[in-house]
Amino acid sequence: MEVDEETKRWLDEYPRDPELVPLITDLRSGGNNDDFILSDVGLLYLRPDDQDPNGAALLVPPNGVIRREVLEDAHVDEEGKHLGYLGMASQLGEVFWWVGMEEDIGLEIKKCVPCQKGQSAGDQTGVTDGGNDMYTGVTGWIGVDEDEKNENALAADMAIAMRRADEEVKKKWEA
Repeated sequence: MEVDEETKRWLDEYPRDPELVPLITDLRSGGNNDDFILSDVGLLYLRPDDQDPNGAALLVPPNGVIRREVLEDAHVDEEGKHLGYLGMASQLGEVFWWVGMEEDIGLEIKKCVPCQKGQSAGDQTGVTDGGNDMYTGVTGWIGVDEDEKNENALAADMAIAMRRADEEVKKKWEA
């Protein structure tokens, strides 16, 4: 099975966490785990509960570039609105999971002045309503330099890869 570059990047990051190595090894050898499942390509998902069988959340690799990109990607919506803590937690919680995610979101919000003031990008009114779509980096960029555009294109590729992986898990659970 061929996997895209973004998925490979995620798979390369999992072994950097010494706690994940035995878990992945056990799951690959057919072991069962109450908390996690392994997709056909090797991505780790938090096992959905009985109340929401389609709610498998992708385990974000430990501290590193990918986790940072996921946080940045969920920080501002496609209209440039800073989502604040609740908006970020809601969006990330629908797709991703990691130990300490809520704390990491809180730290992200604490260092963002517009989030502290409830402002959208370039907005001085302090009004924002959150938003429901995961920011992909494809739209809504105004006044950013080329390095930021390249980083955002990478984030968009990551979002697409994660949506594909999410669909793969949903199909697996439906089968």
